[in-house]
Amino acid sequence: MECMKRSLAVIEAKMALAKGWLKDPHGQPGEPGEVAVRVILDEAGKVGELCAGRERRDALGTTKTLGQMTEQVAELRVRGHGPSPPCVQRAGQCSQGLDLLLGKVDSATRRLEALTKAKLAIARRLDAAQAWLADPNGGPEGAENIRALLAEAQKIADLCEDPLERDDILRSINEIAGLTARLVELRKRGKGDSPEARVLSKQIGAALLTLQAKTNRAVANMRPAKPAITLQGKMEQALRWVNNPGQNDRGVGQAAIRGLVSEGRRLAGGLGGPYRQDMIVRCDRNEALMTSLADIAGRGEAEAPQAKATASQLQESLKDLKGRMQEVMTQEVSDVFSDTTTPIKLLAVSATAPPEAPHREEVFDERAGNFEAHAGRLGATAEKAAAVGSANKNTVEGIQATVKHTRELTPQVTSAARILLKNPVAGATSIARRANRVLLVAKREVENSEDPRFRKAVKRASDILSHTISPMVIDAKAVAGNIQDPALQKAFLDSCLRILAAVGKVREAFSPPEPDFPPPPPDLDKLHVSDQEQAPPKPPLPEGEVPPPRPPPPEEKERDRDEDFPEQKAGELLMVVSLFSLPPLIPPPPLTPKEEEGVEEVDDEDEFTDGEDDYEPELLMMPSNGNAVNQPILAAAQSLHQEARKWSSKGNDIIAAAKRMALLMAEMSRLVRGGSGNKRAMIQCAKDIAKASDEATEMLVHNAQNLMQSVKETVREAEAASIKIRTDAGFTLRWVRKTPWYQ
Repeated sequence: MECMKRSLAVIEAKMALAKGWLKDPHGQPGEPGEVAVRVILDEAGKVGELCAGRERRDALGTTKTLGQMTEQVAELRVRGHGPSPPCVQRAGQCSQGLDLLLGKVDSATRRLEALTKAKLAIARRLDAAQAWLADPNGGPEGAENIRALLAEAQKIADLCEDPLERDDILRSINEIAGLTARLVELRKRGKGDSPEARVLSKQIGAALLTLQAKTNRAVANMRPAKPAITLQGKMEQALRWVNNPGQNDRGVGQAAIRGLVSEGRRLAGGLGGPYRQDMIVRCDRNEALMTSLADIAGRGEAEAPQAKATASQLQESLKDLKGRMQEVMTQEVSDVFSDTTTPIKLLAVSATAPPEAPHREEVFDERAGNFEAHAGRLGATAEKAAAVGSANKNTVEGIQATVKHTRELTPQVTSAARILLKNPVAGATSIARRANRVLLVAKREVENSEDPRFRKAVKRASDILSHTISPMVIDAKAVAGNIQDPALQKAFLDSCLRILAAVGKVREAFSPPEPDFPPPPPDLDKLHVSDQEQAPPKPPLPEGEVPPPRPPPPEEKERDRDEDFPEQKAGELLMVVSLFSLPPLIPPPPLTPKEEEGVEEVDDEDEFTDGEDDYEPELLMMPSNGNAVNQPILAAAQSLHQEARKWSSKGNDIIAAAKRMALLMAEMSRLVRGGSGNKRAMIQCAKDIAKASDEATEMLVHNAQNLMQSVKETVREAEAASIKIRTDAGFTLRWVRKTPWYQ
């Protein structure tokens, strides 16, 4: 059904172009009009193959006659006799024949559609009818359903060409109608559950099933047996009939041969000169041999010597046609599919051309036409390759489905390119892309932050933003489909405003607005001075105190201030402020007398050789209990630093690495809290921490290896020392210290 509708649509689309070529006496073969005539005949042949009986014969016969007339017109015009009366008359007859062919194809399509709909309607109503028959208390709607089913069966009977099948279906319809009327009468009298009513229900149910089987068989007989899809399958069906033309294969073999001939003529339409004529001659020869063999078999002489000779000639001719078709198809596929992307790339370039480009509209129209023509040529070639190639059924069906999908997408691509040409700035796409970028940055900051309040605020704002992007895109698509609708325009504008508000919320989460400082001055309009109100008297000075002296003049004051605060460098001033802002240091616990005895004096030179023991304010500022929970990185760094300070890092790489790690962790805590620095500094600090961790791990592994080697040496020496030697043996042992392996 879909194939017939598609063929009918193609015929209607090509009809005007074909008639224009036939009307023009100077039209030459190979022009688009002549190609349109060939396409119409090919599509009509496809429809004829799907029909049966008289319609099949009419469609195929008309197609063949019009093909011969088109060849005659093309031949006369090649000779220069296009304006001659015989050529003009033949072209007019061909034009009228195209109208007649279109009517026959339309009639066949409508008839097949009516048969299919009636068959489906019977199957759909049968279940409801059976349910009504099984219910003794069913209402009158069940009888109406059965009457509608019988009406659909009547349509199939009217379309039947076989009088025996038509009479059989009409007999069943009349029988079911009579039984249904009796059952309805019994149920009206309240005897729907009586034995007679039950028997009638069973009889009607069985008769309905029989009627469905008869209608299905009639529809199947009115449609020919479906030939094979692939070229190899058609050849097998054709050769099976050629080898035994007397068998009744319901026309499958002849349909396969007609399909081969039709595909050959289709291929010939794309050839030129002698190649096309050669292909047409081969197709005509196969068709003539098939007709001759069918006539001989119809007279009952399928086993006669003449029939065998004709069958042998037809078999060789079919093989020759198959080989020639494959050669032509291979060449056409290699030519058409050599470059499949250039037209769409050129279309994209023309659609995105700047507005000031010269001839922008004309170039786009030309390239859009080239793209559509190229897409149609690719689809037609793919269909030919599927029909002529040696692929299996699944591949052929896949190619046909892809071609159908491509034909549906081609106008959509052209329309989208035209929209892009008219609207070079993709505003909605840009808005959605930028909003997604803001959303990604917000999510990344939430993952990297340790501040719970900051994370909560940013996450809330990003969630609001994420729920505004998709509605905006949907509204933008709706506006693009109907840009003149004011309601859609307002909805799109509201969506954009919601996105702007959501982005503003994200910005406020990152940098909350600070209160104005200093506060704005009061409104002077509300202030007034009353003459009746007097200021309160000044309070008396305390007894025994004198008022303070007057301040010195400005010059003296400035001089004194300069002397009190001498000029300092920025770094020194910052250090002073940092020291004054630090809490008091925790004094170390007093030493016991034994510890005082063990303390040795340290030279000044040795005291400052440990670079990692320098004063580090960040690590000595121990957080309170509440801050320790909010600053886990700093707390861990301080704990490690306090433990490492018990040891000197001079000559001890592990202690030095631990102190470096503590300093780096403190720096990371400061960066995470947002004290100063930027993301680059945080990333560099993280890299330094990873590097220090790797160095510490390497040192620990090295020390563990040293320890294991020492243990092995100790065990070996202990084993040697445990050997017992008799004193009277005359041997003596002397222990000699070896040089350690690590020195």
